[in-house]
Amino acid sequence: MRKKRIIKRRKLDIMSQLTNYLMRKGKKNLAISIVNRTATEVEKSTSTPFLTILEGAIANVKPSLETKSRRRGASKQRIPVKVEERRALTLALR
Repeated sequence: MRKKRIIKRRKLDIMSQLTNYLMRKGKKNLAISIVNRTATEVEKSTSTPFLTILEGAIANVKPSLETKSRRRGASKQRIPVKVEERRALTLALR
């Protein structure tokens, strides 16, 4: 008998990105089971939903600025640029 999955594959964007980042050599079911086990352990120990903890952790880690190289005159300068929400989420999950 198969175990019921707590989190569906495409249900949430953050969860799907997290499982894709954890995935090695195409083993998505293993990555999903790791995330589900972690979610249940976190919910048992803290008695708060896993998604709120995950969103809070990602919000703490997300960068708001990054530097890009721009050429001014003969030299290159690093200029701070605002990070888009999608890229900030990707950088936070790394």
